[in-house]
Amino acid sequence: MDEKKYVVTIARQFGSLGRPIAMRMSEKLGVEFYDRDIVEEAAKKLNLPVSKINEIEESAKKKVHSNSFRRMMYPLGTQADELQDKLFEAQQNIIRFLVERESCIIVGRCSDFILADEPTGALDQKTGREVLNILQKIHQAGKTVIIVTHDPTVAGACNRVIQIVDGKMKQEQ
Repeated sequence: MDEKKYVVTIARQFGSLGRPIAMRMSEKLGVEFYDRDIVEEAAKKLNLPVSKINEIEESAKKKVHSNSFRRMMYPLGTQADELQDKLFEAQQNIIRFLVERESCIIVGRCSDFILADEPTGALDQKTGREVLNILQKIHQAGKTVIIVTHDPTVAGACNRVIQIVDGKMKQEQ
């Protein structure tokens, strides 16, 4: 019998502790996590040094530096050139390959956007509890954790819940 595969995506910005969170979840759940590995693999596929990939990403950040929302929405910039398009396509293909192959955790790299059209499913109850426990321990250590969910059980495990309906804050608990 095939074990059901799952993927956890962690969207992040510099300093958000996405990598340490992924490492901890990876150890606890017994699955691989991918972060800079995707950049290194994309560099190989594009036959470019990793430093060139970093340069592309940094130049894109500068193009949208004045607005953090725009930077979040367009991590590779809004004036994409051919190389930025190729980089995004390479990273997208690598992420889709990883998801097809195994359960895993992917940090950044627009993975939440790339996988938005994938069929979704909940984690099994045991794994879901383990993920919540990890996030609660991180919060207890003084770090802010933001969870976006439709699951009332998950929301119930949070200290503060903000309900958004039609793009507006409806209720805060």
